[in-house]
Amino acid sequence: MRIAALVAGSLAVLSLADTASAQRGGFRMPEEIVQRVGMFFDDVPGPLTEGDKIADLDTVELVRAAVAAKQPSVLYLVDGKADEETRGNFEFQLAKDPELGIELRCFYCGRIDLAENAELNKRFGAEAPLFVVFDEEGKATDVSMAEYRPSAAKLKKALEKAGSGAVKPSMAAFTKSYGKFVRELGLLLARKTAIEGRLKLAGDDEGKRKKIQKDLEEVDKEEQALLADEEKLLEKTRLPERSKSARRIGERPRGDWGDRNDKNGKGGKNDRGGKDKKKD
Repeated sequence: MRIAALVAGSLAVLSLADTASAQRGGFRMPEEIVQRVGMFFDDVPGPLTEGDKIADLDTVELVRAAVAAKQPSVLYLVDGKADEETRGNFEFQLAKDPELGIELRCFYCGRIDLAENAELNKRFGAEAPLFVVFDEEGKATDVSMAEYRPSAAKLKKALEKAGSGAVKPSMAAFTKSYGKFVRELGLLLARKTAIEGRLKLAGDDEGKRKKIQKDLEEVDKEEQALLADEEKLLEKTRLPERSKSARRIGERPRGDWGDRNDKNGKGGKNDRGGKDKKKD
């Protein structure tokens, strides 16, 4: 069974458990899940230009930093002045595949706005939206999705090829292991939400509240153990740290249900989407 289906299943459980969200007629993806399967990119300047001459994309500072660290990278070239709804729907369709978000965690990710440079737009505009995927040595593979035709499969194929030498033990192994973790976290969050709902319904019944509090403490222990396992996996895989300025792309378009915890889409409180452990 594919990871996407497993994650979707756990999120479906969460949507049923979140009674408050259900009453609003929608489901808000938990931030704990968003931080782990969302697509996050830093806005970066394009290559240097002089008149109609444009330096190669592998000269972009983010790509150079990735090569220096022996890490793969990806640049997302898009016209920031294009129709917002069209672009938003395109990015949302890509982000629906949680495997893609997991694989992107292994890459330095930068977004270049073609609208900010006429020469860049002239050179790459016809291919945009365009993802340029670099391996750890800076060798590039272009994945054009012109006319806003999303293909997560094409992009994942390029990511898996570029990451084959840098991601240990392998991109496939990391994606499988981390996808399993995300599914388990989603199910655990659903249980926790359901228990918290029971606690509210218990009212002043001390007997019920005591038993429910004990259940909640057990779930908290399971969560801490699961997060500890995540940390070991992240350290083993040697992922690049996510910049605090990274912004999430692919949020559900306005007017529909979706994750509205963070309207500006910023990367969150931690660098790698982990370390949600409670402070003592």
